[in-house]
Amino acid sequence: MQPHKIFNQKNNIFILLITFVTMLVNKLLFKGLSINAVFLYSNYLVLIISLFLIKHYLFKWQSLSSKVFAQQLFLKSLVIRIVAMTILYIIFIHITGTPFSVEALDSKQFHKVGLMIARDFHNGVFKPLNYINIGDLGPALFFGLIYYIFGPYFYLSRIIQSVISAATVLLFYKSLKSITSEKNARLSSIILMVSPTVLFYVGVQAKETSMLFFLILFFNSLSNIYSGKRKYFNIFILSFSIAILLLFRPILSVIMTITTIIILFGFGSKFQNPLIYLHRKSRTYKILLLIITGIIF
Repeated sequence: MQPHKIFNQKNNIFILLITFVTMLVNKLLFKGLSINAVFLYSNYLVLIISLFLIKHYLFKWQSLSSKVFAQQLFLKSLVIRIVAMTILYIIFIHITGTPFSVEALDSKQFHKVGLMIARDFHNGVFKPLNYINIGDLGPALFFGLIYYIFGPYFYLSRIIQSVISAATVLLFYKSLKSITSEKNARLSSIILMVSPTVLFYVGVQAKETSMLFFLILFFNSLSNIYSGKRKYFNIFILSFSIAILLLFRPILSVIMTITTIIILFGFGSKFQNPLIYLHRKSRTYKILLLIITGIIF
């Protein structure tokens, strides 16, 4: 299989040039608001590394079978996340003296409430809503359960998040295979594998790591239900995903429920797969998905 041609040398140089110009304009026009130059150019370096890795793995894995590609995708995603998380961990310790980034209010809150929930588990009590609202209960429960089982170890909790994020990349690849070509599925999954934003989510202990997993799990199960694959099992997975995301971002659960109703009861039988339909035909629903993505992130 020939790799995707989008990440050729010409396009990579264009991306780097546009990024550099954007950073320069940001520095000149917003001097008082611009971030520290070290962080600014570090981000530029991260972009260069990301582009290199995308092109490298596109060519290196082009002859692999789908099964072997999926195995390599998961393993490399896990290694990249652990390495990135470790680097961020060291940077945070050096800059802030803690495992948290600068002004990491959400992460610190999830950690604090997680400790309280772990303490309550040990005492046979379960009243997490005394500490946090329902929209942030999911990540607090997640860390509380980890702290209860293993103890309050930051590094271990982020390794577990790395595993979840790597599984997300694999699930993303398998989901895309049902709605687009193998070549596009591989390109998209490799981009997600090295995405700096996703790696940062893992490194700062953000709830978006788990949110992204359950969101992709939702779309995968929805596609399988419509295609008639293990229908009852996928109905359970879909319902579970919606319920879990209620504890991360309630508005997202509402949107997913509406999306399920529209796709399963609004399309009719003439479409083989609703996600294929969205991919190929419907401009309206593409705009809808774009809006949903904006709300999520």
